[in-house]
Amino acid sequence: MVPSMSRKKMFADLQCVHDKSARGTFALLDKQLKSVGCPRPPLPTVGIDQDQHQDEFERDDDSQPIEDFRCLRSFLYTSDGGADQVRYKKVAAHCIAGFPLMLFVAVSCAMHNCQLVVKSGINTIDVWAKEQHKTWRYFSSLAKLVHIWRDYAKAIYDHWAVVHGATSAQQHARTLIPKCIAGRWGSIAGTEQRLAFSGHEQIQIVLQKVIKGKRRALRRARPRPRPALDAAAIADVEQVR
Repeated sequence: MVPSMSRKKMFADLQCVHDKSARGTFALLDKQLKSVGCPRPPLPTVGIDQDQHQDEFERDDDSQPIEDFRCLRSFLYTSDGGADQVRYKKVAAHCIAGFPLMLFVAVSCAMHNCQLVVKSGINTIDVWAKEQHKTWRYFSSLAKLVHIWRDYAKAIYDHWAVVHGATSAQQHARTLIPKCIAGRWGSIAGTEQRLAFSGHEQIQIVLQKVIKGKRRALRRARPRPRPALDAAAIADVEQVR
C-alpha cells in the first residue's frame, strides 16, 4: 500500500512506437509512468536493460527487498481497448507472472465500454434501415441535421418565431442543439433528447422553410450566363474594330 499519494501536473508526453511491437509499447508506457512517479511492473528480460529498474522496483523507502515484508503488491491498470493498451497489458501480465507476491489486474475503462454499447445500438438501427431499403444511416443523418441547425441557427430561430410563435422559439430554438460526436457515441443522447423535446414535426416545418430560403438565395446569387455570340455577330464586331 502507498501511504500517501501526490498529484503532478505536467504536459502530456505523446510519442509514437515506431516498431509497433508489444515490447516497444511496454517500454514507452513504462517511461511515461516513471515520469509521473507511478509504480510500474518489472520490465521484460529480453532485449531491455532492466537492472536499474528492477533495483528500484524490488526496494521500498527503507531499501529492503519487498519479499521481506511478505506483502502482496497489486498493480491495478485501467485503460481503453486500443491495440497499444492490449499489448501493454499482455507484456505486463507476463512479466509479473514470475513474482508470486505480485498481482496485475487489468480493467477496461467503463466510459469506453458505455460508448461501445451505444455504438452497437446505432449499428443495429443501421442494419434495420438497410433491411427496410432505407438509404440513410442513423448517426450520419443526425450529424447532418445538427450541422445545418448550428450553421443556420439565426435563420432557424427567426422562422421558428414566425411559424410557432416567439415563446416557442425561446424554448426550442434560442440555444444551439447539442453535437453528436463520432467516437463519443454517448453524445447522441443529448441530440435525441433535444429533438424529442422540440418535436419532430415542428422541427421539420422550420427546417424545410430555412432550406428553401437558402436555395432561393443561392439561385439569386448565381451569375447569369452571357448570351453566346454567333458567327455573324463576331464578324460585325471585327468590322467595327
